[in-house]
Amino acid sequence: MLNTLISLDKKIFIFIQEYLHTQFFDFLMPIITNFDYWKIPIVLFLLSLAIWGGKKGRIVVGLVLLVFILSDQLSVNVFKPFFSRARPYIIFPNISPLVESAPKYSFPSTHASNIFAVMTLLSYYYRKFLPLNLFIACIVSFSRIYVGVHYPSDIVAGAILGIACASLVIGIEILVSKKIKSRSPAIQSSTIIKADNWKSNK
Repeated sequence: MLNTLISLDKKIFIFIQEYLHTQFFDFLMPIITNFDYWKIPIVLFLLSLAIWGGKKGRIVVGLVLLVFILSDQLSVNVFKPFFSRARPYIIFPNISPLVESAPKYSFPSTHASNIFAVMTLLSYYYRKFLPLNLFIACIVSFSRIYVGVHYPSDIVAGAILGIACASLVIGIEILVSKKIKSRSPAIQSSTIIKADNWKSNK
């Protein structure tokens, strides 16, 4: 069963390389997949959210940074060394990747884990942007296959890892928020009692 899935994975990768390439996408996909092109827009987006998004926006920005670091480190430093899967262009020397990529380890895709982690988290707190966020996550992830540096299964595994990281961070935030809210009435009551005692002692 596993060998069948691995064989199918490679066949899909080869199919994309041989039949889906066009001049337009050969130009576009390397731009989509290159984080350097998107650093300034991402920073501006996070700053805008922090400045004009109110308290919720500032919390979300913090959570975005947290989930990005979590998914990135788990992918790069835990799962990739554990599975040690060679990138497809190493296995298929006739495949010329459209972008430069670290030669070590393909599984899972860190791009996929990071983008799905961030977009899942943003979609939870801003539900109306779910379709847009899903599209962005999918197109960025697909670009990694198109440019020749990942198998489809790398993308699927990265997406699962990213969604799991986002779910964990969201779950922790919900628990912390509930704990803070449950303590707030007690804190307020204590403050009122102290104020009443101070007035009565005057």
